[in-house]
Amino acid sequence: MFNKKGFPLQSILKFKSSAVDTLEAEFGQLKVAHQNQVNALQNLQQVKNQEMVVLQQLQQNGVLDCQAIQRQQQHLQTIHTQMVQQAT
Repeated sequence: MFNKKGFPLQSILKFKSSAVDTLEAEFGQLKVAHQNQVNALQNLQQVKNQEMVVLQQLQQNGVLDCQAIQRQQQHLQTIHTQMVQQAT
């Protein structure tokens, strides 16, 4: 197929179709990667919430275990750091 000037349009259409297919595949991969990141971040948030409950329980016990509380706070800080890294 040639236009009025004799330029082959079919090669342009094939190139465009190939480019669109490539972009659609890349977009699909990016969507999956994004969903995986969102899921990982949600999982970290759940873990953080559970660990906050543990920390509150440690702080409300009759006998305070300062080392256990500090370990729990450090664990929560590690989770927070992971969440920040996951979000960026």
